[in-house]
Amino acid sequence: MFGLSSSAGVFGSVADMVVAIYQKAGFGPIKKWVDDFFVVHLPDQSWTEQDFVRLTAHIGVPWSPQKIRPLASCQRYIGFDWDLAAKSVALPDDKLSRLLTTLLLWLSPESRHTQKEAQSLHGRLVHASCIFRLIKPFLRSLIFFAESFRSLHARRFLPRNVLADLHQTNNIIRISPSRVPLHKPDPVDINWWGDASTSFGIGVVIDSYWAVWRWCPGFCSWARPRIRHWLGRSNCSRIGPYNSPPPP
Repeated sequence: MFGLSSSAGVFGSVADMVVAIYQKAGFGPIKKWVDDFFVVHLPDQSWTEQDFVRLTAHIGVPWSPQKIRPLASCQRYIGFDWDLAAKSVALPDDKLSRLLTTLLLWLSPESRHTQKEAQSLHGRLVHASCIFRLIKPFLRSLIFFAESFRSLHARRFLPRNVLADLHQTNNIIRISPSRVPLHKPDPVDINWWGDASTSFGIGVVIDSYWAVWRWCPGFCSWARPRIRHWLGRSNCSRIGPYNSPPPP
């Protein structure tokens, strides 16, 4: 179905038509992502799963009995488990286990990988970052590594920055909860204060705790895109600012 680049777009038009049919017939709310459909049965609705399949069966919509999940308060959609009763979303345990296993393989000293493997891991981590949001700053080096390949068949060792970022990613995923609430939490005043100086660094105060980070060598106030990169190195807090003049 998706062997051609145009097939996904063509299927999207058909899927939009199917959603419109169900909405007109009183089913739903219903959402979709390409060929993944998610339908919600509201308390005041009386239709059944058989009614849902039967509605479009006569026009040849091939619903797969093996892939249809019975109505329940917790359902899997676009790779996440959505718990409507608890109002939370989670990365499934089996996916989490496979991801952590893959990260351990990548972090082994003799690990070498192809461009396709690097792109695949990056995609999986981007998907997981919807739950583990703190890993987002550490995904940049991996995609740059994937883009640096000159041969599709080459296997390369990981650069130091990729290894460091994958270590951070692995640690964050292991200590962070794999389930997050769907509703926005009430704001909490933690007595946070912060300030930044282009000539020195950044300081943060949270209640009775404080921390200060100085810029790493090479940082200039004109190099704003570099700020996240230089702050991402935890060992740079002892080094003073770089005083070279900006370029013309």
